Amino acid sequence: MRIALLPCSPTAWRRAGRLLGRVELPVDADALSERVATLVEPLRGLRFGKLMHAPDGLCTSMAQALTGPLGAAPRVVEALAEADMGLWAGLTDDQLRKRFSTAHRQLLEAPLSVQPPEGEDFGQACERVRASLEKSLRRNGREDCGIVLRPMCLALARYVLGDTRESDIWSRARGEDRPVVIDPARVAATAER
Repeated sequence: MRIALLPCSPTAWRRAGRLLGRVELPVDADALSERVATLVEPLRGLRFGKLMHAPDGLCTSMAQALTGPLGAAPRVVEALAEADMGLWAGLTDDQLRKRFSTAHRQLLEAPLSVQPPEGEDFGQACERVRASLEKSLRRNGREDCGIVLRPMCLALARYVLGDTRESDIWSRARGEDRPVVIDPARVAATAER
């Protein structure tokens, strides 16, 4: 079984480098069509049993657009909702660094110990994502699985699946716009060495 982590629909905020958090933004239909075309090609060898997605509009629109090309029906997983960025939603990384310098340094070194003002503790968000992935993937069996996520949740999922280090979570949350295919069995075998 392989797991394809897929970015949500593109937005003007993402192009401007702004943190999405859980803010509902309009889907850019033209950019969505372009994104679907770039996502499908690297996934051609996979056979999807499920196409799960977070409950927001950006993830739902991407999952629906991928349904035909990937041959899997979308399924909402509430627990895969994006980490709540609280008062940081809409800020660029530069603005965050200037306004919250201590927290920004912590994001680069140990992001799971950070909680944005009026937002969700990233360590707790990571545990929520871990529990949801374990449950959903156990039910999936051996079939390949696609999961459409917003940026921070996608980075947390990569961490949970053993594909990245904690110190890389923040940089990945700001820059993931391509599919990430992970073979959990291969990751586990590499970790055992």
